[in-house]
Amino acid sequence: MATKNPFVNTPDFAEVWELGYMAGFAEPETDHFIPFSEELLNAYQRGVQVGRDDRRLLPSGEAPSDEGHGQWGEFAKEAVEFGVIHALGEGLEHLGLKAGGLIALVFEVVLIPGDVSFRALEPDWEGPVDQENDTYVGVCGRTEHAMHPAETVTSDGYWVGPQRKTFKEAAADRNNHQHAESIIVRCSASDGTCGPVWPVK
Repeated sequence: MATKNPFVNTPDFAEVWELGYMAGFAEPETDHFIPFSEELLNAYQRGVQVGRDDRRLLPSGEAPSDEGHGQWGEFAKEAVEFGVIHALGEGLEHLGLKAGGLIALVFEVVLIPGDVSFRALEPDWEGPVDQENDTYVGVCGRTEHAMHPAETVTSDGYWVGPQRKTFKEAAADRNNHQHAESIIVRCSASDGTCGPVWPVK
């Protein structure tokens, strides 16, 4: 069963829970803390724990390194050599509420030729990496990013990396970004889907 955000009906808490989920999933062996109010911090920590739990459910061959965030890119590089990615799950379906949704957020950067209508990836989606009509982009749901000429920061403060044709390139962008909450989003013009993905060995 896909992970559900318990704060779906409370947008501020839902967004903070998702940040925690992303951080816990990306770095399950690291303690994560952002100085929110006590109530929001509780939602964030609950998200961290669920993200850790979901990550630890992956097969042992996909276990993360315990050497910190800088190792994520190496893990992604090795995993992609096996050629499969899967959807990160329904727990992130409300990412970017202030920006009008994850897909709308990504398409501030991603340019797809033609008239393609996109829908969210199913939580159990899995498929080959780097297909002909795939586009990958790093996204961070935190909203305190400063404007930088080499990066895209939305008016709401979200970071969106450059449009890439390979998962490996987007993984490098995500690793360089240095926020554990950041993710990689795959958009496919072939099947009209868009959503957060994770490498599978």
